[in-house]
Amino acid sequence: MESFEQGQNKEALKEKAGAWLGRYEEKIEEILSAEKIDRVELIDALWEYGIMGRIAPKDEAEKNARVALEKAVWEGDREDPKLYWRILYSAAAAKNAAEKNYSIMAGSHGYITGAFQGLYGILASPKAEDAFPEMKEGKNSMIAVIDDFIARAKKELEKRGTKPPEKLLPIGAVGKWNGIEVTVENYTDDGLVWLRAEDLDDHTKLYRFTHGRGASPDEINPEDFK
Repeated sequence: MESFEQGQNKEALKEKAGAWLGRYEEKIEEILSAEKIDRVELIDALWEYGIMGRIAPKDEAEKNARVALEKAVWEGDREDPKLYWRILYSAAAAKNAAEKNYSIMAGSHGYITGAFQGLYGILASPKAEDAFPEMKEGKNSMIAVIDDFIARAKKELEKRGTKPPEKLLPIGAVGKWNGIEVTVENYTDDGLVWLRAEDLDDHTKLYRFTHGRGASPDEINPEDFK
């Protein structure tokens, strides 16, 4: 049975782990109360408060709380290019889901899903049409936002001396990774590339490399796939 002290500690951890949400909601409310929605300002807020503030908080206590509670979190440094590779492919996973009209869960372990908290309300506002002219052309406004996240992730890679890919690895592409014949089956919510090996022996090898998870996108050469 959980003691009173353990319960208090758990509640304190939850408060720290979820501290990003209060800051995020306050910023979004500020943007919504403006006379018009500025697209650059909105994307910056979604990025800084909904993505980075959630998975890579500057406050170590917040990060440690998220680790302890097994929440979505990047345990490394914010300057590590790997973080932006992961955000890039997390955005690709969200875009794939949006294109298929699948639900995008804001509370999941996805790296960018925090930015969708309350976003539907913003995009439903008449003010959003001026900020997202694509909507007048019938484009899904959620996909327009995700495309902005993809562009931002690429810029962050460039800032850190990493050349971003012109195109992401397409789902269904076939190639070799670590000497194993694989197919790109999907992207994970936390920005990994899910690979499938057809041969049983290769499947076992693949499992050893990925520990049953996806492969980090920065470790895959797109030129090895077609």
